[in-house]
Amino acid sequence: MYMNKHVVQDIKMIKRENEAMHESAARRIIDEYKLNGSSGRGSRRGKNSRLAIWGIAGISVAVLFFAISLLFAKASVTVTPKTEDISLDGSTYTAGKDTATAAIRFELGRTTGEESMEVPAEKTGEKVTQKAKGSVIIYNEFGTAGQKLIANTRLESTDGKIYRIDNPVTVPGYTMKDGKKTPGSIKVSVTADQSGESYNAGLTDFTIPGLKGDPRYDKFYARSETPISGGVTGVVNSISQETYTKAKSALIERLETRLASELRAQIPEGYVLLADALIFTENPSSKVPTLYSTDTTIPLSVKGSITAIVVDETALTSAIAKDTVSQYAGEPVIMKNKDGLSFALTSPDLITDETKEITFSISGMTELVFAFDENKLARDLAGAQKSDFKTILKEYDSIDKAEISIRPFWKLSFPESPDAIKITNTVLSDK
Repeated sequence: MYMNKHVVQDIKMIKRENEAMHESAARRIIDEYKLNGSSGRGSRRGKNSRLAIWGIAGISVAVLFFAISLLFAKASVTVTPKTEDISLDGSTYTAGKDTATAAIRFELGRTTGEESMEVPAEKTGEKVTQKAKGSVIIYNEFGTAGQKLIANTRLESTDGKIYRIDNPVTVPGYTMKDGKKTPGSIKVSVTADQSGESYNAGLTDFTIPGLKGDPRYDKFYARSETPISGGVTGVVNSISQETYTKAKSALIERLETRLASELRAQIPEGYVLLADALIFTENPSSKVPTLYSTDTTIPLSVKGSITAIVVDETALTSAIAKDTVSQYAGEPVIMKNKDGLSFALTSPDLITDETKEITFSISGMTELVFAFDENKLARDLAGAQKSDFKTILKEYDSIDKAEISIRPFWKLSFPESPDAIKITNTVLSDK
C-alpha cells in the first residue's frame, strides 16, 4: 500500500524542522557553556592576583617590621659587682700635699663668715666710766736683737688716739731664712689712754710715738689682734658678763654649723671630707664687742672661719682595701656609705696653710665595691652573640654576676651600638 505523496513530503518537512530545532538548541548550549566556562576562568585568575598582592604586602610588612626591630634593638645588662664589708678601728693613715711622693693627697679648704644678734639690756640707766681694752701684736723689723718696752709704753692709732701696753715686754728681733726677713713679734694687752666710747676701735695699725726721730721708728709697729672695746662714759644700758658669754657661745655654735654646711657643699669631686676634723677659729670681728649701749639692746657679733681637710677618695679607698682585703691586688675600688666612718686628726692644733703632711685615724663600718669600666663593657658587648656573654664576662674579675635582657626577644646578638646597651650597677645605683 502506498502512501499519499503529500503525506510523505509533510513527514520530511517535520523531520527537517526538528533537526533544525535540535541544532539551534545545541548551539545555544555550547555558546552558554563557552560563555560560562570563560567567565569562571577569569574569576579564578582575578582571585589569584589579589591573593598574590596581599601575600607580597604581608611579606613587605614583615620585612619592614624586622628591619625596624633591628634598628631599635636594645639590651639591658644588670651587673652585681664584688663587694667587701669593712670594719675599721682607729686605723691610721698619712696624707701629704706633694703629689709626687704622697700615696694619699690632701687639700685644705676654708670658709669664713659672721653671725650677729641683738641682746635685750638687763640693766638700764646705769652710770659708767670705763676705758676700752684689747690686744695688739708689736713687730720688730729693726734688728736681730730684742727690744724692751716698759709698761704704759704708748701706741698711737691711725686716727691719733693713744693706747698703752699693760705690761713690760721684750719684742724679739727679726730672723732670716732663705734670704727672707721675718719680723719678730709679741702679743700684748692694751688699754685706752682715756675712758669713753670714742676709744672703742676696730682692727687698726699703731706706731710707737716714743721712737719718733729714731731710726727704729719705722721698723717698730703694732697691729690689732682684736678690736679694742668696752670704753664708755655716761648713763647706759648693759648686760652682764655671763649673759654676754652665753650669747657669744650661741653665736659661735650657729656660725660653726652654717660654715660647716657651706664647706661640705664646696668639696671638689673625687675628694672626701674628714668630717670630724673640722677646725673652727674665731676671727677678730670688724664690730666692737661691748656690754653697754645707749639703746635698749646690745649688739653682739662673732666672726670666724672653718678649716677642713679633704683627701683623695680613690687613693684613700685603695689604701683601706690594701689594709683590710687579703686578696686585694690594686684594682679600682669605691667606698660606699662613707657616713659610717669617723675621722680624727692626730694634731689638729698644728694644722696651718704651710702644713705638708697630716696623720689621721679612721673608725667605723663601710662597704668597698670593686669597680669596673661600664663603657668598656658596653663596647665589648656591642655586636657580640648572646651566647658569648659569659665568655666576655670572665674578663671582668670585679663582677660577681650579671643578667641580660635583649629586645626584640628573638634577637640572638647584642645591638651594634654601645649606646643601645644599658649597664646597671645593682650596688652603686643608689650610691
